[in-house]
Amino acid sequence: MKICTKCAKCRSEINLKTNASDRFGLAKKNGERINLSCNSCGTKKKYHVDELKAEESKVVSF
Repeated sequence: MKICTKCAKCRSEINLKTNASDRFGLAKKNGERINLSCNSCGTKKKYHVDELKAEESKVVSF
């Protein structure tokens, strides 16, 4: 699953790839807050799993 959010400082998109199937699985694996850094401005921030959204995968999995 591909997870994305907007940077709190510069509003550019931050992407994260994970093999968790939902937010509960993501929170169980990484905790409720996930530390992400922006590739554009370099800002590091902890994002709550509710601030993240899943993007549809373009690859079909069986």
